[in-house]
Amino acid sequence: MAIENYQIRKAYPGSHSDKYGELEIVSENLVYTELQNTHSGLQCNNMNNEKLIHDKCRQVSKLIKEIDQLNK
Repeated sequence: MAIENYQIRKAYPGSHSDKYGELEIVSENLVYTELQNTHSGLQCNNMNNEKLIHDKCRQVSKLIKEIDQLNK
């Protein structure tokens, strides 16, 4: 089984995403968006694992933000 390609980026390029921490994780079968570190949403193919996938996306988001701060 091949691993999908995931793209992690600012949710709304050109917005105040640096200030509010808006982040998006996208693949062929998943869309996760986080806004202002308080709101997040997920669309995925496997609804049986939706909560677990959502939690994992939050963890990835937190790690990416930490790496971004360390890399400045």
